[in-house]
Amino acid sequence: MKRILFSFAVLLITAMTASAQTIVKGDMNGDDQVTIADVTSVVNIAIGKAPMETVSVTSEPFAFDNSSVVGTWYKNDGTYFTLNADGTTDFPSGATYEFYPSQGRLLILDAIDMPVKVLSIVKITPTYMLVVNHATETFTFYSKNSVFVESITLSQTSMVINVNESVQLAATISPSGAGLILSWTSSDESVATVDSNGLVTAVANGICTVICAATDGTGIYASCEVAVGDTWMIDGHAYVPLGLGSGTLWATCNVGASSPEMYGDYYAWGETETKLYYSSSNYFDSSYTKYNKNGQIEFLPEDDAAYVNWGTNWRVPSSRQWEELRDVCTWVWTSLNGINGYRVTGPNGNSIFLPAAGFIEGTELQGPVGTQGDYWSRTIYTPYGSGSGIYMHLLPSSYNTSQSSRYNANSIRPVRNL
Repeated sequence: MKRILFSFAVLLITAMTASAQTIVKGDMNGDDQVTIADVTSVVNIAIGKAPMETVSVTSEPFAFDNSSVVGTWYKNDGTYFTLNADGTTDFPSGATYEFYPSQGRLLILDAIDMPVKVLSIVKITPTYMLVVNHATETFTFYSKNSVFVESITLSQTSMVINVNESVQLAATISPSGAGLILSWTSSDESVATVDSNGLVTAVANGICTVICAATDGTGIYASCEVAVGDTWMIDGHAYVPLGLGSGTLWATCNVGASSPEMYGDYYAWGETETKLYYSSSNYFDSSYTKYNKNGQIEFLPEDDAAYVNWGTNWRVPSSRQWEELRDVCTWVWTSLNGINGYRVTGPNGNSIFLPAAGFIEGTELQGPVGTQGDYWSRTIYTPYGSGSGIYMHLLPSSYNTSQSSRYNANSIRPVRNL
């Protein structure tokens, strides 16, 4: 049995070393791209479906430096296994392991030295290990820290910087004992880049999102909206020129939100404060007399949630501004940081994101959220006189203006008041 096992081990170390070197190179099948297909199984390598390389076995496998794998490895579902420096492991109980570097494989042997499991290591660091299941083409994340990230808070959720300017973002992890390694990425490196420590550097005018993500397999992240340009923010709120004929400048966030994908607050038509309950009985113009006379088809600044909450440089868009956005821009139903909505791209290539935030009737959030978005205009619906307002109605398959009862609460996406 020992002789058969040693032959198997020789085959494994031959294949594993070739695989490890190939994984480091990235492109395994010569198609000039790195995909899961490049990480093939030991069997596929052994029968010649991938490049092979012969090596000499001059020592027992665990005589190699195994310091990078010694320790207890946790998955974020709470399960774990331990690898000891003497080659023993509790996975399964009484077993031993053999480590084939670099970024190669762990061969788990049972009590009678029979191989029971092979872990194909895609990446290993002092704090985490990523392994692949070739049968299902899925990855499993193991951490050496049993405390996993629950939340990440960035020092800024939005910023405006000039070209070539750099700003340091700081991340606070909760709980404090969670993994310390974070991944920093930019949604558009042609606008701004970010290094591994959170230093953001502006490249060219535009808008992008910097994402700071946990690397412990939890999927926890935080984001910061970055606007590059010296005039793209006013009153602490960013906006985007979309190249529209009217010159309308659209805000990048809803009122009450700090990033483009956040839903923000909900307001009845012509109201400037949020409420716990929205109905005709507690509507500010319950008699419908303020905006049904003298040809006043748009509410005044005093009743404008953007003007009152963001400052005099902002307004709720008119129905004509929504219609221009509808007719001139390209609309794509997509998601941003896991939130559904529309990416609206103007003629100049700049874009905004409108999350599908639903609406509130009574006390309940309707929609449902994620499949419908309702945004007020400041324009009254004249055929019904005072009872309804015009709003932009978003569904995955359509986007158009419509009318709704003024006492319902919708999202507000401001425009610059020029």
